[in-house]
Amino acid sequence: MFKLQNECENIVVNEEYLELEVDVDNRLDLNVANKKSCCVFIKIKRAKSINVSVEVKENTHCTYLIYNDNKTLINTNELFKVKTNATLDFVICDINKQACNRNIKVDLIAPYARCNFKSAVLCNGENNYNISINSCRANTAGYMENYGVVLENGKYYMDATGKIDKGAHGSISHQASHALCFESKQQATIRPQLLIDDNDVEASHATTVGSIDDNQLFYMQSRGLSVKAAAALLTMGYLSFITNVIPNEKLQAYLSQEIESKVNDIC
Repeated sequence: MFKLQNECENIVVNEEYLELEVDVDNRLDLNVANKKSCCVFIKIKRAKSINVSVEVKENTHCTYLIYNDNKTLINTNELFKVKTNATLDFVICDINKQACNRNIKVDLIAPYARCNFKSAVLCNGENNYNISINSCRANTAGYMENYGVVLENGKYYMDATGKIDKGAHGSISHQASHALCFESKQQATIRPQLLIDDNDVEASHATTVGSIDDNQLFYMQSRGLSVKAAAALLTMGYLSFITNVIPNEKLQAYLSQEIESKVNDIC
């Protein structure tokens, strides 16, 4: 794993798989570009703020996983630009106890650019997300899936936007956001938006905010599980889907173990 410890880092990805660890006192400006298809794992160990800028080159398929393991409040600005006939699979995983504010923007800047975005959040503090996928050119496609589990004292806010510019005909924008709360005092707010400026497009959004199913919880307790163990198991099932996006088996196993460990610790 390559450690990022300077205030500004410029990375060119030449290999199929790259691990980066953020460990800075205050702020990091990170610029990443790829020369071929790749999988990049970015682990945030320590930082107060991060500005990430990523360029996905033409005719490549790139996967980015940003895993937040920061011990304090963090503010991020993340910008991805996807070029002609390129595909970006982008996953964020926030399963630590600390609050965060994340602004994420994906621009599909050339024809046949595509983005598949997924987020998994275990919210124990105040987590605010502003996420947008923008179709800037014709025949682009943006897909967004957000899953949040809100625990005691948690506040989850998700502003999810799919935007299709004028002239971006033939483009697709779909999004689905879901939040699961274990108690009534927990807060989850999801605001889906579709900003469409062209007629020949395909777009949709779906949102659910709900509490744990009492019947499901009762069934699990009747099989000998405590309330805490049942809650942890349900949370694992809710969040672990993101491991399926990762093409690297070693990283899949690591992420599954991390999610299980964090869920058992927090729930």
